[in-house]
Amino acid sequence: MSSILGALSGFLVASYFPIGLLPKVAQDLVKLTPGSYQAIFVRNLLMSDQIKKQVPTTLVKRFKNFLGCQIKLGGHLLTDEQVVFVLAGMCVILLLVVAFINLIVNRKKK
Repeated sequence: MSSILGALSGFLVASYFPIGLLPKVAQDLVKLTPGSYQAIFVRNLLMSDQIKKQVPTTLVKRFKNFLGCQIKLGGHLLTDEQVVFVLAGMCVILLLVVAFINLIVNRKKK
């Protein structure tokens, strides 16, 4: 079970291959998971120097988008600050969902 969940999570954040290789529907699914936004920071940390050295400046944006170093939402490449905002929003939504489920479970027990 852990192998299946590990493989699934790897695919959900597109860590096994570049986001640009995925079909459009799968790219949209990856953009819905918080792990993909966290993976942006790791990819940037590991690859930013190499990208600057080895990729022509005219292709950097396309290359980063293809590899998943940046995510494009609604035709706009997100900055690091916007990625942090998206992650914070996802955390708030998750906390609200958990609180709501907890409220429902506690009411059923009474």
